[in-house]
Amino acid sequence: MHEPISSPPKSRRGPVVLFIVLVVILTTTVVLGKINTNDYALTPGDATPVAPLIKIKGVASTTHHGKIMLTDVYLTSLDGWQWLYFHLKSHVQFVSGDELVDPGVSTAQLGAQGYLEMSDAKQAAEVAAFRSLGWKVPATATGAIVTAVESDSPAQRANIHVASEIVAVNGTTVNSACSLINAMHAVPANIPPPAPLPSAAQSSPQT
Repeated sequence: MHEPISSPPKSRRGPVVLFIVLVVILTTTVVLGKINTNDYALTPGDATPVAPLIKIKGVASTTHHGKIMLTDVYLTSLDGWQWLYFHLKSHVQFVSGDELVDPGVSTAQLGAQGYLEMSDAKQAAEVAAFRSLGWKVPATATGAIVTAVESDSPAQRANIHVASEIVAVNGTTVNSACSLINAMHAVPANIPPPAPLPSAAQSSPQT
């Protein structure tokens, strides 16, 4: 009498291997996303004609044969995953964070510096447009604008930030970067640091 022939047991190796692969992929993605490469990607954006951006009601614009384009350029901080992704793309320039800031300045200030530069460029463009139409736009120096703050410096401890405007030092009026340097030269080296300035949240009125 023959015993019944049973089918071989089904292998569970396939689902186990698939699970391990998924875990490895997920872990790699999380780890790469937490890696700070200190690298940035410069990528071009859209190009927009400048002429339609500047219009003054009641004033006819001058016809030009050429065309001036305003091109957006994006600066992206790269983690490990983004570093791999952008290296697969064309028209990308890579720069180190150390190339974008002065020595001792944190790359965390890049955002504020970018907004300050855009604000200055917008104001300069408005002034140039009005002056080209024959309008007189006076320029009045009111202070020295802070463009960067060194880490762990007296300025940082005094709560001075990018875009802060310094109008006086120890009672001496400051109306430019040069006058700020001259005023600082007159400050004794052993003078205690200034008291921290109130933050935006502290200086805003409470409702």
